[in-house]
Amino acid sequence: MERNSRIFNLFYGIIVVCSFDRTDPISLKVDYAEWELYPQVTALCIGNAKYFGGGMKIVPNADPSNRSLEVVILQDFKWYDFILNLHKIYNGTYLTVKNVTSRSFMLETCGSRGEETIIELDLHGAL
Repeated sequence: MERNSRIFNLFYGIIVVCSFDRTDPISLKVDYAEWELYPQVTALCIGNAKYFGGGMKIVPNADPSNRSLEVVILQDFKWYDFILNLHKIYNGTYLTVKNVTSRSFMLETCGSRGEETIIELDLHGAL
């Protein structure tokens, strides 16, 4: 079983590295405030629990009991940044890495306001 988990983690890492070839602008709107623009987002992770498949601590400050969401934003992250910080990302100690932002809040709306696509995520009520 542990061997399969390692193989999964390896392939997952390869897929993630292959996806780090572009960035998109992302806007966040929190608690009825103005939209905040993050111009070169490589990855946006939203969660209310610390762990992701395979034990990766992708949103390390998340706490399912506090009714808020943790948002981690990786901006202008290159494939080599991912490789160099893979151990930190897996263990959840990557929040001090350059171009990584973490916020905790009750998320009202999250969206991508690009020219081609508008995606909105509305969350209301208890989590």
